[in-house]
Amino acid sequence: MRVAVAYTRVSAGEQARGDLSLEAQAAAIRHFASDEGIDLVETFAEDRPGLSRALARARNLHCPVIVWTLDRLSREAPYVSNLTSQGVQVVVAEKGPDTDLVGG
Repeated sequence: MRVAVAYTRVSAGEQARGDLSLEAQAAAIRHFASDEGIDLVETFAEDRPGLSRALARARNLHCPVIVWTLDRLSREAPYVSNLTSQGVQVVVAEKGPDTDLVGG
């Protein structure tokens, strides 16, 4: 079975509820991972230190980071581009398994 780490984040108070809540994102990522035969090793949440820990864990395990939507990772294209150029694989669960961003 493949492994991955998950990362969830809310950026505003109104996102803390509904479809973008941390719980909703985590549940959607778990469902996606289960459907794709991916074992989620750990879920990191909420803040930039959490993102740093998620990225470090993914690098250690040589596995992808799964986010529900790309904007949960970052709204800055250069940041995402930099991650992928460093070899970090990012899977955007909302878009399906064939839309991962692979660096290198």
